[in-house]
This record gives sequence, structure tokens and C-alpha cells, in this order.
Amino acid sequence: MSIHDQNYVRYEGVIDDRALWITIATTTLRIFIKFLRTKLILIFLWIFPLVMGVLVMAEYVARSNGLSTGKPGAEYVSLFIQGVTFSTILLFMASGAGVIADDLRYKTIQLYFSKPLSKFDYIFGKFLGIFILGSLVSIIPSFFVGMLRIAMYAKTDFLKPVAADMGIAWLIIIAMNAFISILLIGLSALSDRKGYVELSWIGVMVVPFVLSQIVGIATQDEGFARLWSLSGNIRLVSDWVLGEKALEGILWVSPAILVLATIGGIFALYWRVSKLEGVA
Repeated sequence: MSIHDQNYVRYEGVIDDRALWITIATTTLRIFIKFLRTKLILIFLWIFPLVMGVLVMAEYVARSNGLSTGKPGAEYVSLFIQGVTFSTILLFMASGAGVIADDLRYKTIQLYFSKPLSKFDYIFGKFLGIFILGSLVSIIPSFFVGMLRIAMYAKTDFLKPVAADMGIAWLIIIAMNAFISILLIGLSALSDRKGYVELSWIGVMVVPFVLSQIVGIATQDEGFARLWSLSGNIRLVSDWVLGEKALEGILWVSPAILVLATIGGIFALYWRVSKLEGVA
């Protein structure tokens, strides 16, 4: 797609040194937040971290009453990571598919690049806007739940391992949110129809998850079954980083799958923007 068709005249002046990506990011986030469906699903998805917060307090009460002893395992952390992963996927399914597609459909992408705006400003601004949207159900609740769990163990001998697990979990969730944001933007850049992007998102995220459940039932191999979906691969890698389970045998391809999916999302966006001629 060339913006020369709209009588675009290449800007030859000095590009403002201000971080224009901030404007793109805030505009992108504001557009999605104003939708009623976004507000409703944010409220719904915050039920999960509230439940996990209650479980933290229940865990502490159980230990105080002697019902549970020993070092807290990372099962809780792994479950929380899986939960916020699904929350992010659901949020992006309901709101976010049009991050690039709507610009293509309504020709606003041509308006953007008729101004002294670099490709980096546009790409990074769009990514940051979606990343912040996803953080509302992943990074932010994980911080509060993590602080609550650390506070519960503040006066015990388990403070350091619990704090370490929650710190690692927070980093994993940041990486997960970035990965899913890149994938969404990449899919959105492939079409000017938001509905097609939503269907693609279901095909990439939901259908493989259902398939992985079927494979798990058929093979009785939970690890192998998780290889069949991106959310499952996120779980495999997070458990590995947390020291819960080793990536043995064919499971070692799990990180490679996530890396390749990330590269695919970046390439799709780069391909779309590179087709705009006369842009800095």
C-alpha cells in the first residue's frame, strides 16, 4: 500500500525530537479503554487475581494453624502465571484486534505518516499501547498479589524464597505480555478487517489450546500436549524458569516455538509498514 495515492508529499523538514511514540501509545490505549466491552471484560478478568489474593490469605491461615509446613512450592506461582496468560488472551480477543487493522481500514495510517512521524514511533507506540492494555490484567494484578504474598511471609523463614519466586514470576509475566502483544499486532497488520484478525486470534490461541487438551487425553503426556499451543508453551517455559519442571527430550523445542512466533509477529508488522513509501 502506498500513501502516494493520497497525494502525499514527503516531509523534508526537521523531525521533532520529542518521543512521538508516547502520543501513539496513549491514543491507542485511550481508544480501546473507552469501549464498554473493554471495561466490562476488565472487571470480569480482575475476579481471578482477587480469588488468588484470597487463596494467599487462606494459605497463610493454614500455615499459621499448622495445617501446612515446609517451604512453599512454586505451584501457586505457576497457576497464577497460567491464569493471567489466559486473561491477557481473552482481553485481546475482546479488545485489541483493530490496533493496526482499523488504521488500514479507515486510512488513518496514511494520516499518521503524512506527518513527520517515523516508522519506529508508529510501531513502538502501537506496541506500547497494547502492552499497557494487557498489563491491566497481567502485570499490575501480579504486582499486587505478589506484594500481598510476600507480606504474608514477611516474618517467616520463607520470605526470601517466596519473594524470589514472585519476582521471577513478575518478570515472566512481563515477557509473556510482551510476547502476546507482539503476536496480536502482527496478526492485526495482516488484514484491514478486524473480524478476520479476531478469527485469526482464535485460530492461533484458542483452537490449539483445545487441541492440546485432546492430545493430553489421548497420550496421557501433559508436557507433550502443552507443546501444541502457545499458552501451553508459555506454561512449559515458566515452569522451567521457576525450577518446577525440566525441559527434557522434545520439550526443549518449547522456547524455540515462542521465539519463532515472536519473530513472525515482528516480521508481519515490519512487512506492513515497509510497504508504506516515502516514510521516514
